[in-house]
Amino acid sequence: MRDRYLNSTATQLTLGFPINGLSDPYIINNQLQVWSAGDEYVLASAQAFMQGLYPPVPGVGQGMSNILTNGSLINFPLGGYQYPNINSMSEMDYNYIWIAGSDQCTTYDVATRFTKTSPNSTSLMASTEDFYLSLANTFFVGIDSAKLNYGNAINLYYYALYQYNHNSSIHNMTNAFGLLETLNGFASEQAVSLNTPGTSSNIQSISGQTFASKVIQQFQHTISSSGVSDKLSLYFGSYEPMIAFFYLSSLSTSTLTGKRFSMLPDYGSMMAFELFSYVEEGYNSSTPFPKTTELWVRFVFRNGTSDTDPVISYPLFGLGNSEIDMKYNDFVTELGKFAVNDLSDWCSACASISLFCEAILSNESSGSDSKNNNRLRSKGVTGVVGGIIGAIVTLVVITLILLALGLLGFRVQYREKRLPHAVGGVGISNRGSPTGGGGFKGPEKLASDTDLNIVKGPGTGATVRHERIGSWEMGNAPPGGEISTGLKRVERETGERLGQERVVSTADYSRRSEDGIGSHDPWGKGVQGEDYI
Repeated sequence: MRDRYLNSTATQLTLGFPINGLSDPYIINNQLQVWSAGDEYVLASAQAFMQGLYPPVPGVGQGMSNILTNGSLINFPLGGYQYPNINSMSEMDYNYIWIAGSDQCTTYDVATRFTKTSPNSTSLMASTEDFYLSLANTFFVGIDSAKLNYGNAINLYYYALYQYNHNSSIHNMTNAFGLLETLNGFASEQAVSLNTPGTSSNIQSISGQTFASKVIQQFQHTISSSGVSDKLSLYFGSYEPMIAFFYLSSLSTSTLTGKRFSMLPDYGSMMAFELFSYVEEGYNSSTPFPKTTELWVRFVFRNGTSDTDPVISYPLFGLGNSEIDMKYNDFVTELGKFAVNDLSDWCSACASISLFCEAILSNESSGSDSKNNNRLRSKGVTGVVGGIIGAIVTLVVITLILLALGLLGFRVQYREKRLPHAVGGVGISNRGSPTGGGGFKGPEKLASDTDLNIVKGPGTGATVRHERIGSWEMGNAPPGGEISTGLKRVERETGERLGQERVVSTADYSRRSEDGIGSHDPWGKGVQGEDYI
């Protein structure tokens, strides 16, 4: 990466194509966009990569900007260590779908379960059983033999790869590398089957569809800023978006590239999309940013991090080798054929129960124009995006309240409900009684009580308030109070009942008198500055 995009050093692995205006050797964070999936090991990889991309620079730092008015110098800490801004995307942030679109996607999970029980997978389970069991005393020591089968092909391959790299007795076995290659073949076959469209749906390629949208977004942002911001965008995640994109862009189905892109990518693999233009001799930085009709896109891929793994350009969308560089407008048109550009489209396709999906789909059902306004924008933050941000801020507040309850000895329990197809649900917190029915007054709390209600409104985001509907004091809940959730949307999609569980809160919201004894005087003062809700 440094050789290709920063210091323009040509090596046996890559040519030098420095990004115009990208700072080197000092990091300028507003020139970069660095996102990572929320997994700890992925974030650690992002940190390690950035340390290599912008290594420590001993000395006085970035020139005169580090000289104070009294003449003293401010040096980088830790021998010139540079601190990159890395955004770790949790599943509470809707932006995670662009780099991990299959996470929290219920229909994707259901589709992969069907794939694992398909006739083809069942046949492979039977035909490879003896092979996996034969490795029980070598690669897979300590693993339950019931798990040694094709159904766990991906995880077993990664386990065997770790053993091969770190266990000398395994590494020195006769034909150890050949066995590892066989395991890689089975893992690749499973990974491709789980992340490419099935016979009746393309939901299994959802991570590639959302990532394609992010590529378009970033190019649009770069063009709208005339190449000033986000000169280099880096996204760190798992293999699913890669495999899905390989299929959607015809890399894994083309006769030219199919063999290379039908395999599970090695650790540390990189695919890149380069936006560039051809310039005449004498070009300098004062030359205006090119028009979109003058821009080109090139796709490059490097499988792994070995000293022998070069950066290679490949044609997309079934084009020939003479068309590796394609017009930007043509590139966007091709990506637009399968890219998921709308958050609400992702929420609907996935039947996701993510909190931001509840807010977005509730707005749509109330007749708002968010469906049209959630589309990709090249500039600024639209009113609808601002509304989505507002909704997420509200939901974060709710999360903090649940965290506070956890610290006080309460908990919200998530458990798997054993139902057909093993679709998980949200369990009811067990407190106050073995049946989990405790609430405002402990076990007297009725199952029909609703303590937290998200009210639909014409404004952006979601209004959140506590409301008593059919509490123990008021009798049974009024009819027709069913709350629409993502689980019910899944039921409508699949025609199956996936469960009617919900989280039950038992917080006591009644106000006490100032001395803590008895009820508060209804004719007394209102909420004071020291009161907390």
